[in-house]
This record gives sequence, structure tokens and C-alpha cells, in this order.
Amino acid sequence: MVLDLEETALFVEGIGTDILSDITTCLIREHLLRYTKLQSNFHGIPTESQFVGPIWNSTTHTWDASVAAEVPRGPDGPLVLVPRAIVRFHPTLDKEKYFTGYIRPKYEQLELAKGLSSEFVYLIHEGKRNQQLRVSKTELGDHLGSTKSKLVDHTDRFPDALDSYREHVKLPAVPLTDTDLQSRVGDTPVDLGELLDAIGAIAPGAAGATSYHRAVAALLSSLFSSCLGNQGIETKLHGGLKRIDITYDNVAGDGFFRWLSLHFSAAIVPIECKNYTGDPSNPELDQIAMRLSPSRGQLGFLITRNISDKPRFRARCHAAASDNHGYIIALDDEDLRSLVADYQAAQASEENPREFALLRTMFGRLLGL
Repeated sequence: MVLDLEETALFVEGIGTDILSDITTCLIREHLLRYTKLQSNFHGIPTESQFVGPIWNSTTHTWDASVAAEVPRGPDGPLVLVPRAIVRFHPTLDKEKYFTGYIRPKYEQLELAKGLSSEFVYLIHEGKRNQQLRVSKTELGDHLGSTKSKLVDHTDRFPDALDSYREHVKLPAVPLTDTDLQSRVGDTPVDLGELLDAIGAIAPGAAGATSYHRAVAALLSSLFSSCLGNQGIETKLHGGLKRIDITYDNVAGDGFFRWLSLHFSAAIVPIECKNYTGDPSNPELDQIAMRLSPSRGQLGFLITRNISDKPRFRARCHAAASDNHGYIIALDDEDLRSLVADYQAAQASEENPREFALLRTMFGRLLGL
């Protein structure tokens, strides 16, 4: 019956949010340790070698012995960081929603078939042309019971109800927004304006290349926080023969990046940063194009300080797309300011800030629209 770890929360007594979180953390500990190391290095968080518990070996389906890893130390011991893209306040599956939305309707149909002989069916508008039978959902639900043991019995009787619920929860969930997360943990809002100012304060040129790279990563991680997650810095390709300045996993549940994932290969989004005093040219375009592939993703970003002849460079990007070298969106400081302004305006008007109209327009140009 159970096909997914989270489904145990529907049927197994004692399994709830905390237990699911603990089990999941143990199973993906190796990946979390890798993420923690990357983020600690990026943010300059001090680390030290500490034993962090056994590692699940997905090949042998066994636990490897406890290992030592370089992680931050907190008041209660080792700290392991979790990508915000996978943080949830509640499990995706909810036993009450499963019962009221998928199990109880099955019984409602059975009771309606009995007509007024059912103790849970009553007649409304009696004697009128629009009279109809209704089921007392509350009374029926109380009679059936929605405990976990009862859900097991109900699902045995109507296995297709669980299949339908599984199909429903396949729909991608939107990661927590900055506002949701900050209100829950009591953190202060991220100031995108300050992150923009940090980029603007860096002088163009080779001397500021690393600082620029880090500043761009900080801005994009916040701006795209509900769409792109699991940031990687200087990600290695082909055994270290190539590197990508910044990479993100596309975890979008809606908006531009979700639309992109439905129509194009966009599992990984690579970004190259150029702190140039002049316009980028063909070598920079070729570099990001070589980081794209059908399996990793066909969209990449080239972030630079200024593109004085935007029509010319965008024509180069369009030519690359036409020759099947991938879709490259080039953004300079002015474009980043526009993205932030659009995002903030959408938030203020309670519209979806993840649509990113500027990116959609630029991508349309690559398609010749």
C-alpha cells in the first residue's frame, strides 16, 4: 500500500511531522553535509570536524558507520544546514484532506444510492421541482471514522482513492516565500535593495571578480528563492575540467521557471558572472553555451556589469539558440535593477512575483517571438 515515506503519516500510528523530518534528515544526511560545506564556505561560517552520525548507502541499502564532517558547531552540537527549497511547515500529505476529499466521497455515493433508506441521506426542497437528496457529511464522517487504522480499512476497500490522492499531490508545491519563512522563524526580511547596492559598490575589473561573483549569488539566491534552490558555487563539470560560477536546481512550482520546466529542459540553471568594464563578446557567450546540455538544462544566464549594445549581443544569443546551442539570457546591472523593481512591485500589489515578465520577454526573443 505505502509507496512513499511520507505516506506512512497517513496510516502508521506515531508517525507525524517530527518523525518524518528526522527520518528524512537521516536518509539524505550525505547530501545535506555537502550542501552545508558549500554554504559554510560561501558565507564564511566557521566549521570543525565533528561526528555527524551514520550515512545511508542507497546502493547497498545499509547504513555506513558514523563519519566525521566539517560542519558548524552550535550550542547543542553539530549544525547541518538544509536548503530552503525543501523546507516545509507541514507534510505534503494530510490525512484529513485524504479522508474528506478522497475516502468519504466514495461512501457518500454508496449512501446516495440507497436513497432515503440511508440514515445519512435527507431530502431538501421536498415537494418542489428542484428537490434533491443530500448526504450529511459530518454524521457520515463521524460514523466511518478517520483514524489511521480506519484509513487503512477504507483504503483497502477503495484503493483507487489513494491513487487519486497521489496524482493530486504530484503537482509541484511552491517553496516557502521569504515572507512565510521569516514570519515563522522571526527573521528580518531580506533587503534586495541592499544586495543590489553591494553589487554596484564593486568596481568593474579583474580585481573585483570574486566579490562580484559572490554578490551576484547573494542577490539571485534571494530574488529567485521560491523558484531556484540548492545553490552551488563553482560547480565542477566533467571531473573538474570545467566549472560553473553558480548553479541552481529548478524547484519552481509556478511562475516563469515552472513554465520553463514544462516546455524545455531546465533541471539545472547555470550562471556565469563577468565583472567586465566593457561588453561581453563571443567567447563569453560560447563559455556559458558549453555549460548547457539536454540533460542538465538548456537555459543559462550571463550576468555582467554593462551591455552597451544590447540589441547586438541579444542577436548573438538568438543566433546561438537558433543553432541549438541553448538559450542564454544576458543581464547587466540595469536589468538586475529592473528585475528587483518588478518583483517588489508585484509583492506590493499582491500579484505573483515569480512571473518575472522581463525574463519571459527575453526568453521569447530567443524563440523569435
